[in-house]
Amino acid sequence: MRHRVLLVPTLAIVIAGAHGCDSTHIGNPPEQPDINPLATASIIVTALAAESGQGLHVPTREAGIDTAWVVLSDIQLTPADDCTDEAQIDIEGPIVVDLLSGTTLPSVPMLSRPAGVYCRMKFKLQRKPNATLPVGSPPELETLSVWVEGHRSDGVPFVLEEDKPNNIVLDSDEGRLELLEGEQQLVLAFDLDAWLAPELLDAIPDDGPIHINATEQRELYLGFQKQLRLSPSLFRDGNGDGRLDATEEASPLAIGVDEAPSDVGGRGSQP
Repeated sequence: MRHRVLLVPTLAIVIAGAHGCDSTHIGNPPEQPDINPLATASIIVTALAAESGQGLHVPTREAGIDTAWVVLSDIQLTPADDCTDEAQIDIEGPIVVDLLSGTTLPSVPMLSRPAGVYCRMKFKLQRKPNATLPVGSPPELETLSVWVEGHRSDGVPFVLEEDKPNNIVLDSDEGRLELLEGEQQLVLAFDLDAWLAPELLDAIPDDGPIHINATEQRELYLGFQKQLRLSPSLFRDGNGDGRLDATEEASPLAIGVDEAPSDVGGRGSQP
């Protein structure tokens, strides 16, 4: 935050007081308001290193995620000067995102905040109560906040279904999360490779489809919930080309932390 410092010689103040000029302010410059310039940011939501339409493949195996949809809401940025403060909601949603293609329904609204340093981004993966999903949303998201389809190394299909709200927190340090004056582009990217443990998935004696949710394959599901919170990172797309080059990917502005699935504004215990 930039402050304009008003330098007034002590002698001048004393003289003005001696002559009784304590109400006219003659000779003193008017006070300048402390106003931060405005920053505006567009946000791309996608999968880290995803190949649209080709599935997300891990080099050591032939398994992959073929479909990955999420529902975002209540995106917040917390100013660094009071990181314990309950931040305002900047973008309400719901916003439906195809992580493999980066398609959002509707487009993510522009975020406008004072330029400066922020310590945290928060958002929810859940449907807002009584909210209508955008046209074109998969029907599965009428009851789910995360819907994934894929296949494991032997070709057996799996379906991951998350119907519970997940509160995501991305923390920043050393002033990395800075909104610059003017327009900029940010990328919120999920590392989908981390969502499921391949050794657990491959060990399931099932010809498929394997269903992973709160009641089926619970060990895999609980691991997914933790990795879901750890997997997103926020980056600056410096050249605005909609892609992360090696330098941009190596310098995240904020990274996901293992918060509990409680209220998005507070800390909680592990599930």
